[in-house]
Amino acid sequence: MRLLFPLCVTMVCSLSALQPGKRYDFLCHDGQDIFNAEYVSEDNNRYFVKLSALVTSVPIEKGFVRLIQESPSVKSEKVSEYALTANAGALVATGRLANFSGFAPALSFSGRRSLPWHLSAVVRTDAVRFQRDAMSLFMVSFLPGIEYAPQYSLALFTGVIGIAAGGAYMQGLSESATVRALIPAAITYMAFRRHLTAALFLTFSVTVSYFHDKLNPLVLPGLFAGVEYRL
Repeated sequence: MRLLFPLCVTMVCSLSALQPGKRYDFLCHDGQDIFNAEYVSEDNNRYFVKLSALVTSVPIEKGFVRLIQESPSVKSEKVSEYALTANAGALVATGRLANFSGFAPALSFSGRRSLPWHLSAVVRTDAVRFQRDAMSLFMVSFLPGIEYAPQYSLALFTGVIGIAAGGAYMQGLSESATVRALIPAAITYMAFRRHLTAALFLTFSVTVSYFHDKLNPLVLPGLFAGVEYRL
């Protein structure tokens, strides 16, 4: 009994010291514990907490709670103004190009600078080569654009969507002719990043590239994987 009294006092003090805006773990008698909830307010019977930015607040009955403890701090991503990315992957041929070659290896290099409102300015260079016997089609593009990074994560991955437009140098080779041209180009993509170290990230991306050839406009989906380094 002597031990119960100081324990109860400790519990009451911990419950009364909750601070709005801080995150706590609510451990419940039935085992349905709630972790990393942002404390908003309380009344005589309930605590009100936020579980995500999309939910205003949800109630937790005080009678169900056996212990409240402050959540451990979560390491945030390194805040950096600049980043460099290198990716390798492949583009899938579509339309008339599919008769020439099914897919092509591709490389992508980009630089990024952070802007306000979760936006980033990005400059991207992609190179791709379709090959079939003695014939080949080589394209290298220069694409300035912009990215938007929603503040959500899934399985430790953070996502970003981007769009860029510019131009591409295209060279086609065959046994009898060589064709060279500068053509408009654009790309849209969705990328996913995950921490490897404080500055290094693993990246995966799904892309759709467009090359405006007057004879055969090309829309080429692609998959890439690589690394990002934040300066």
